[in-house]
Amino acid sequence: MASLGCSDFAGFEYADGDSLFMCVFFTPKEEFNSPSSQPVIYSPEWYLSDEPVYNVDMDRCNFLLETLNQVGTWTDRDVVIGGRNFGGCEASPFFIRETVYYGGLGFDEFCGEIRIPGIPEKYIFVKPPEFQFCLDNFRFQSREFLGPNSDQINTVIPSSFLNVIGEDTICFFAKNYMNSLGLDNLKLDEGNRYLFFPCIQGNCESEVGNYRSCSTTIFDVDDKVYCQDKLEFAEVCENWTYTGGPVIDVNVITPVIELFEPGGCARVQIRNTTNIPAPFSFLNIDDVFGGMVITSVTQDPDGAATLITPTSLGIYQLGLFPAGTTIEFEICANVTDCEQQQLAFTAGWDCVDYPTTVEEAICSNPSTADFVTIPGGFDASLISPVGNTTVELCDTICYNYSISSTQLGNIQDILFQFKLPTGINFIPNSLGLAYPISFDTIYNPIPDPNNPFDNIFSSTISDFRRWQ
Repeated sequence: MASLGCSDFAGFEYADGDSLFMCVFFTPKEEFNSPSSQPVIYSPEWYLSDEPVYNVDMDRCNFLLETLNQVGTWTDRDVVIGGRNFGGCEASPFFIRETVYYGGLGFDEFCGEIRIPGIPEKYIFVKPPEFQFCLDNFRFQSREFLGPNSDQINTVIPSSFLNVIGEDTICFFAKNYMNSLGLDNLKLDEGNRYLFFPCIQGNCESEVGNYRSCSTTIFDVDDKVYCQDKLEFAEVCENWTYTGGPVIDVNVITPVIELFEPGGCARVQIRNTTNIPAPFSFLNIDDVFGGMVITSVTQDPDGAATLITPTSLGIYQLGLFPAGTTIEFEICANVTDCEQQQLAFTAGWDCVDYPTTVEEAICSNPSTADFVTIPGGFDASLISPVGNTTVELCDTICYNYSISSTQLGNIQDILFQFKLPTGINFIPNSLGLAYPISFDTIYNPIPDPNNPFDNIFSSTISDFRRWQ
């Protein structure tokens, strides 16, 4: 009794005919991992003596032989990641089946009693960075072992129970999810099998090849059975093959555009080189040096000529791009800097939606078009009157001033300014412009020049005629 920590009987006097009854509750300390049970024999020895324990002179009585039938704990685990391969926008065929229970499928020691020593608390799944989670297709299933073998839970997992950690790891809080459904409604007395279906899909960054994914599970278990309240399964990693998705690239038809004026247009072809249609396809255009403003993007410029407007992100949505198809586009832009400029074109697609960040939009090597500004220049001279001229009072004097382009680039924003001598007045409506010049040149009247100061006049004549 002392070895059991009992002091209730200290100093007790026993008389002839007294009886002593004792009940001891105990639990095995060693885990028995088996789908069956094993007998554990206990042989307690009772004695009544004032002598020390196991003294040879002690009086013994009630030799007992008791048997404890210890039922084993068993783990049913089947992680299927490297199963059927997939491609395109197919959902991954992965599933994780992990369950802890007493005994095995054919072991029915606990008829009508709970036989599950733990339930999954959370599942952790890791994907390759070239793929994306398809959160709308994550599923969880709970099935009975015995009886009708029916589904107790078989639903798509609400996103509130899925937590994406970083970019490639996701955690499913299974216990919280089952609690939200009400565990009282689940029949656990005949055993349950739990299945978790993580889902990933390809995108424009996913290439044909072999990849690797990993999974682990943490169970909330009975600490009286496992001597701990959490049981973490070792991580399992398996390889699988992605058979490929659509491949969309951009071919620049006009890689160099010479600009004789501020604006120019490039022609590009967007091609789907596979037999798989590309959903949520898009075109991304990057102003490499920051000196261009895109004015228009036209699909099929020689046919339907459909004008496409950019999103707030700046990408151009193309919808479902057919398999094995090439479509031509015309991209027009104005330069704001006379240094050489460049536009970079990338195309992509996605299984779920259009990208929401620039980083997502760039998923292939760009094709480029260079915009080269051709320099312009001009000469100007007074043609008439020539030299010193004597005129009479009130005579009309006609001035003829010639401006000539000296280089290939267009001349823009030409400001013509002149000053008349004191005593000579400008005749209203007398300013004329002739282009091009020939033997029968006709001067077309243009609006009168501004006269900001006495006898100083100016006119932006390129507003009336573009010069080359």
